[in-house]
Amino acid sequence: MYPTGKEKDVIYTASGQWTKTFDISEGKHTIIGTYDAEAEKTTPLMVAPVEQQDPMESRRAWQKVAQGIAIGDMDFTGEEKTKIEESQRALRKQEAAEGRVWERRYFTMVETDPVLNELGPAIGLLPEIEKTGGIWRFDEAKANAVATKTTTAFDSVSSEPKLEL
Repeated sequence: MYPTGKEKDVIYTASGQWTKTFDISEGKHTIIGTYDAEAEKTTPLMVAPVEQQDPMESRRAWQKVAQGIAIGDMDFTGEEKTKIEESQRALRKQEAAEGRVWERRYFTMVETDPVLNELGPAIGLLPEIEKTGGIWRFDEAKANAVATKTTTAFDSVSSEPKLEL
């Protein structure tokens, strides 16, 4: 890490593997800390049972594709994937016909983003509106509303996803 345009004035260096261990050095040489990702406890995955999930939640929407992959049936996998894709296309067409725009669950489109405007050029990152359909910011209020709404779905959560064939 270094100040913009001053590559030789290294403030911090991280070396190693982010999935295993890495050292954090002040400057280039003085190690000030080591992080061991493998030694860290992981948070158990909490997943609502598939039947309680929204039909568009990934585990529910893609469960048949996952089943096809698990049993090695690529024809079935492809057919199920195509069903999902065609369903999404139909939803976008219906929304367009009704003059509606798909409401993102966790993000809100913004005209401009001051952080992106300031930091983006320093790393060569510019908005690509034509590819992303806008500039999207995480919307904490939306996320909190979803969390509140779905809390009851976690009354009988499992810590591991089930794959039934």
